[in-house]
Amino acid sequence: MSSRALPGLGLKGFWGSGFDGWDGEMDTNLLTLSVLMNGIVKSATTTLPGSPTNGDIYIVKVGDTNAGKIAVRDNGAWVYLTPVRGWRLWVDDALQYRTYDGAVWIIENELLSASVVSGSAVALTTNTAANAMSIANVPKGDWDVSINAAFLPASATSVTELLASISVTSATLDTTPGRFNSQPMAPFVPGANSMSLIIPSYRLTLASMSAIYFVARGKFTVNTLGVYGVLTARRAKLG
Repeated sequence: MSSRALPGLGLKGFWGSGFDGWDGEMDTNLLTLSVLMNGIVKSATTTLPGSPTNGDIYIVKVGDTNAGKIAVRDNGAWVYLTPVRGWRLWVDDALQYRTYDGAVWIIENELLSASVVSGSAVALTTNTAANAMSIANVPKGDWDVSINAAFLPASATSVTELLASISVTSATLDTTPGRFNSQPMAPFVPGANSMSLIIPSYRLTLASMSAIYFVARGKFTVNTLGVYGVLTARRAKLG
């Protein structure tokens, strides 16, 4: 009788008494256990080397044949292991852990960010929401998102409101509590001095790959108003 798959790692076992041909599956079992117990791969983003050394282990990078599988150089040949959801490996060249979510290898505590410097401040139109910056292709899962916004008026600009928002819709304010911060004021001329707004860490759950936007709005008269700053998203939990 042939083997059956075991729960968890997907190892093979329970061959029938006297079954011939069990050794190939057992070799794969031992190779899988060796890789996972050591738990280190060289890279997840480089192409497999043309002159590898026995014992080299890689996560095959996106775009290559066998992408997502674990490539093990053993006895002069590449052996490919198919990962199971929950496998966790240390990627040596990036100094990071990656966990397999059943489809892709996710970077643990991944930090994504976008920024605009003061010299490239995004010009606003009064009382009109606009994208100050964005992070594209954020994977599904839970993300802790924060904004450090700075509004830069011209010397004669009169300001009555500043608003910053975390949004998943382009150029659209999200006024869900915790996702925005606003500062209304009596008409005020700050004299070309930057004014700041902070949105502290907010847990945003993405059901699928999405963009995250820093959307800004200012109400002002007389002259111009620009916005710059930093948008950050740190992975809190795998999707």
